Amino acid sequence: MIFDNAQRRHELNPDTFEVPTMDQLRANVTTGMYVKVVGGPDPNNLERFWVLVTALPDDDWVRGDCANNLLSGMKIGEGLTFRLENICDYYQPDQEAKGGL
Repeated sequence: MIFDNAQRRHELNPDTFEVPTMDQLRANVTTGMYVKVVGGPDPNNLERFWVLVTALPDDDWVRGDCANNLLSGMKIGEGLTFRLENICDYYQPDQEAKGGL
């Protein structure tokens, strides 16, 4: 799976692609919450989807389970590992999403 760098996309499109800052992500992303990432099997076939965070093995790495069935074939529950910079939104199940997507 290839993931898009949400921080870089925001730098290129600050008025139309809002994301939490890296400081916000480091302070707020915890296990049991959902994060939205942009990823897919190749750079020309990317989807936005939610992931349930299951572990934070290092400062900028996240492990989680896909929370959507994707057009690219990934199913709910399949495991993923990605970086904080790939997150474009997040929320706790009892709160509203924080980003602009």
